[in-house]
Amino acid sequence: MAIAVLAAMPVEFKLIWEKMQDSQEHICAGFRFWQGKLEGKDIVLGECGIGKVNAALATQILIERFSPTVVLHSGIAGGLSSEFQHTDLVVAEDLAYYDVRQEQMENVFPYCSRFKTNKKLTQTIVKIAKENHQTIWQGTIVSGDSFIHDSTQKQEIQKTWNALCVDMESAAIAHTAYINNVPFAVVRCISDLANDSSEEDYKEFEQIAAEKSAELMIKVVSKISE
Repeated sequence: MAIAVLAAMPVEFKLIWEKMQDSQEHICAGFRFWQGKLEGKDIVLGECGIGKVNAALATQILIERFSPTVVLHSGIAGGLSSEFQHTDLVVAEDLAYYDVRQEQMENVFPYCSRFKTNKKLTQTIVKIAKENHQTIWQGTIVSGDSFIHDSTQKQEIQKTWNALCVDMESAAIAHTAYINNVPFAVVRCISDLANDSSEEDYKEFEQIAAEKSAELMIKVVSKISE
């Protein structure tokens, strides 16, 4: 039994992978997982790839093969709130798909359009961030299969979902953990503001934001029970 940490891209998990000890690589259906130690804890680190389908597949494989006690997800995101600064941290209280009808999610399986994170894990994340004097926001994160770089679309998503940030994987990971009854938590760091300047901002802040999220996740792993 281990703590699972998932990230979409190498830039998002490289720092965690470098700090792992006794790491052994496993390849399952093309997805890469590393089993080892981090901060003295047994963990499985997974590269889920980009997009909702990849994220859901990787999470299901990870749960079935490694039976983690919790699933944590770290990465970068586009900020939807007008109050955000680049590299602010966001911890999810719940997650949803902005590009799937709520009625569809609620009227057929999984009969749920918002997936709530584990309160204890979320509180631990907030506590650690604040102890390290980091700005962290709590609220809704939404996911869809597009990189948002249009101010009009940004406003529509924010208005519909009252969400803090947008990405391409988090809700699918939450969805999969939810139907498998595995506690989960999500941390994202703001790389861009999901507007007309997003592509330029992303290039500038991608690595900084990814490493900041990963650093927080390493501290979280050290504090939670397996």
